[in-house]
Amino acid sequence: MLKYIKQVSKKFKSQKSSPVWLVQFLPVEEQIKVIRKALGISQVQLAKKLGFSSNVPIVKMEKGQIENPTIDTLKKYAEALGCELLVRFVPKKEIEKMVEEQAEKKAREIVSLSVGNSAMELQKPDDETIKEEIEKVKEELLEKRRSVIWEE
Repeated sequence: MLKYIKQVSKKFKSQKSSPVWLVQFLPVEEQIKVIRKALGISQVQLAKKLGFSSNVPIVKMEKGQIENPTIDTLKKYAEALGCELLVRFVPKKEIEKMVEEQAEKKAREIVSLSVGNSAMELQKPDDETIKEEIEKVKEELLEKRRSVIWEE
């Protein structure tokens, strides 16, 4: 058990050295539980550090029974566990990919308006020309008018 504590304490020296699985994938309640156990703090001891008269709030937190805990509550837990609380926005995809997909979508909208007008005049371009025009508009949007791609 002592060997395990040494290994865990070595890994949890700071946020920068925390394992990816802990930082990114575990829900908050699991992170609290894992860190509490790694530190060897009982639920009763943590409750006392947080000013609770019983361990019921700790049990509820670790079971995920406290829905949407406030930032202040999480700060208190972090402080009691000797941790930093980080709130991060993590893109679901690479930023570059999101921008490119949105530019493609916007370019298709722009070109489809033009194609629609051409079709009304019975001069609809062929599919290859449409594809090339979409690519050209997309590149122009990305190079010169990036914020336009997010307009509705």
